[in-house]
Amino acid sequence: MADVAAALEIPYYIFSTPADVERISDGKLIVFYMQNWTTYAKVSKSDDGVIIFELPIDLKTEFDMVDVNDTGRIVREILDNSKKFVGQIIDVCGDVMRFEDVAKIFTKVTGIPAISKTLGEEEFQKMLKLILLTCIHGLNFMVHTQKKINGKTNR
Repeated sequence: MADVAAALEIPYYIFSTPADVERISDGKLIVFYMQNWTTYAKVSKSDDGVIIFELPIDLKTEFDMVDVNDTGRIVREILDNSKKFVGQIIDVCGDVMRFEDVAKIFTKVTGIPAISKTLGEEEFQKMLKLILLTCIHGLNFMVHTQKKINGKTNR
């Protein structure tokens, strides 16, 4: 993507990814976009209506949750002060909490009962397969869309 931005002479290219947690926490912190709860992370509902947040991590594991909707203000600051930020790595930290607290906060805010649950290895493998299939589907969609834009569809 950076190569395309350079070829199109786009003046600024901001690559966004979760922070390098290995560097900033010696691997003791996980970074997680809040929106992952609606895409890749496993959230289910029990028969009695309890929401279940599931990840393959210990309940005591701390992680930094960042809402992608909060990044706009940061990007604006970077663009408004580009000389200051060019070539810089900017770590953004949202709410640091233990995994077990995610469900507690969800229940407090929504009134809906929830629990956090550590995924076992087999369940986690199933989740990874789903993520992979979702990524492949997304890539196929992007390729098809690009071909359509370029007028190279097989129709």
